[in-house]
Amino acid sequence: MISKKLVEEVNKQINKELYSMYLYRSMSHWLQNNNFPGMGKWMSIQGKEENEHAEKFEAYLNDVGAAVVLEAIEKP
Repeated sequence: MISKKLVEEVNKQINKELYSMYLYRSMSHWLQNNNFPGMGKWMSIQGKEENEHAEKFEAYLNDVGAAVVLEAIEKP
């Protein structure tokens, strides 16, 4: 089992990764709606990457038997 402090910090990082994903998605939609489809697609890809990071941290916590605690995602 990992320390309580490490679990807390990994959970904070998960929230940061998900916020980054949310931010990239927001930028992607803005760019697509303002006639920048290529850049919008690129931002979408970046958002998916951030989500993958969060999923890896979640899998790690699950693997070590720690709880994943998802917090509210702040509006970009």
